[in-house]
Amino acid sequence: MSFFDQIRIKTEKLLLGASPKERMFYEFITGGHPERIELGNTLTDDLCRDAFVERAKQSIPLNVLQKAQPLKNIHYTNNLIDLTAASIIDITNEQKNIEAYINMHTLRESYLISIALGTELVTRTKVEKDIDRLIELIEIQKIVDGVPELLTSTLSGVIDIFDVIVLKKIYTTYLKIHPDGNKVRQYDELLTLSRDIFTVLDKIIIFMISSLVIWGVGKYIIWYLANKEFHDELQEMIVHISSAIILALVFLGFNIPKWSRILSIARFHLLRVIYKLFGLDYLKICSVLKAKKFDKE
Repeated sequence: MSFFDQIRIKTEKLLLGASPKERMFYEFITGGHPERIELGNTLTDDLCRDAFVERAKQSIPLNVLQKAQPLKNIHYTNNLIDLTAASIIDITNEQKNIEAYINMHTLRESYLISIALGTELVTRTKVEKDIDRLIELIEIQKIVDGVPELLTSTLSGVIDIFDVIVLKKIYTTYLKIHPDGNKVRQYDELLTLSRDIFTVLDKIIIFMISSLVIWGVGKYIIWYLANKEFHDELQEMIVHISSAIILALVFLGFNIPKWSRILSIARFHLLRVIYKLFGLDYLKICSVLKAKKFDKE
């Protein structure tokens, strides 16, 4: 599994647990669709909509927030997303707030702000974790030695959507400056292409089998119209079988899986049998091409 695939899996899991504002920030900074994310009606929510969706040059919520005093250290200038949104709209008046925030945090936060604002990375910040060291090696020192091991350890320690954003950007930069970066990218693209072919093949197999089932049903209808008398006896047998099934369901308390789950299991076993006919191990292929297509940069 390629590194991009591993990042994609981690991203999907973290996005499920992320707040709406974090998801909007992720969509904005990765060139996605922040307008699809619904926020609440607080001042900071309105500020984020103005910055990340409307790309506004002025914002009434920001004007109100800039005049408000901190309440028990709760202020937009202490929040990475809110401060970034404010800086997108009014970089002039927020410059000092950015500097103060960066001085209180690590290189990761400085890097995220530089990406969002398109400004130069402020390097005079703390380096505490593996993700900070990655930024230092790749973006500042332009060193690739020891990076693969650091990438792996950083990925295992990813805890939020901010880590994912940094890791994706850093890995893309790593491929650009690494002597064999093109080979690594080609491997990733080849693996992704293989996965896409595998997915299409699955759909073709299911389509062909579905077509055979439809053809069989059609043939049965024609046969039924030509053999009504025999069908009466068959119908009686079906009634008895159905009665037995209903009794079994009553005994089990109708505790059966959802139909989607049943169809999924049936599809899996069907594909496994068909692939085996061609001498292929379906389980092994699934394990190699498990991840979905990664986000393209």
